[in-house]
Amino acid sequence: MKNIILKITLLLAVFVFVAGCTKKNEKTDEAKQNQNLINTEAYNNLEKVNLGNDKVTLQYQFKPGDKFSYKLTTLTSTDQTVQADSTLKSKSNQSATYNFDFNVLKVDKDKNADLSVTISSMKIDADNNGQKITYDSKANNSPEIKSKFMEYETITNMPYNVKLDANGNIVNISNLDKMVEKLNAMQPSNQKLNAQQKEQLKNSIAEAALKPITQLIFRELPNHAVGKDSTWTKNYPGSLAVFQLQNTAKFKVDDFVKVNGARAAKISAILSAKATGNKQGTDSGVTYNFSDPIISGGGIMLFNIDNGKLIKAETSTRVEMNVQLEMKDAAQKTKKTTRKDITTNKNIIELI
Repeated sequence: MKNIILKITLLLAVFVFVAGCTKKNEKTDEAKQNQNLINTEAYNNLEKVNLGNDKVTLQYQFKPGDKFSYKLTTLTSTDQTVQADSTLKSKSNQSATYNFDFNVLKVDKDKNADLSVTISSMKIDADNNGQKITYDSKANNSPEIKSKFMEYETITNMPYNVKLDANGNIVNISNLDKMVEKLNAMQPSNQKLNAQQKEQLKNSIAEAALKPITQLIFRELPNHAVGKDSTWTKNYPGSLAVFQLQNTAKFKVDDFVKVNGARAAKISAILSAKATGNKQGTDSGVTYNFSDPIISGGGIMLFNIDNGKLIKAETSTRVEMNVQLEMKDAAQKTKKTTRKDITTNKNIIELI
């Protein structure tokens, strides 16, 4: 069961736009950093809207019975260099496209909304050092393909519920029983999950997989009115390898613009963090020494201030990790290895 949880976590938790850091005391040109990660030129030619000194409240607006859909595209690439007696390089790329269908079930007096969510389609194209992998949920897949990609089969076309507050925070994810039963049915008969394992899997799917990917679509908004050049921040903890991260996301209303006739706030975001942790240690006879991670993140989003929905968002992260490893071989000679991983990820969310 742990392998199943790990697969779902790694394959679906697509670098949520809540992680990024710069080196301590390093001055960062936020505008330049954002430009390097996101093609901001595509957003610079939008017609501007002059609200004067007026401020607006950025809130999601839902009515029972509302239906809407989003397309999420994630582009991920990883370059790895391992140097020991020789140098080995590897590269992987993945493109994933998800379609989400939403149905508003109810909205309470505090504007908390209960939504039914269905990932109606999923397409994955990956290339790992020339080894190509493709999955399309809409294809007429054989039982062998379905078994091979059971983590995708589990969450596709299986509705789940999300409780969302007016600021875009996911409060709760529920209605996962059928999803877990579907996954359980795909297991070999001698590996069926017991009741406790099912509950653990349900919690893991909700918190480690579905919540991060769904939160990409519902960006967290400020709880106060904003105008042009208004800023706000969000702080939260995180982790990466041996490091604990104290993340800070800084948002700014760059302008108000027109998108397809609707008024929208154009919001940019830059992330920073402080990394702490024991960079040196030994595990299973292997001594490791990590360098400080180098992580950067940036993004732009367009939020419709008339109907309270995200129109489009693009976010990107770049993560560089370096580690030196030492271990004894069969002859008790010390072998030294260095490893460098650079991962870039881009997420594009579009209202369709």
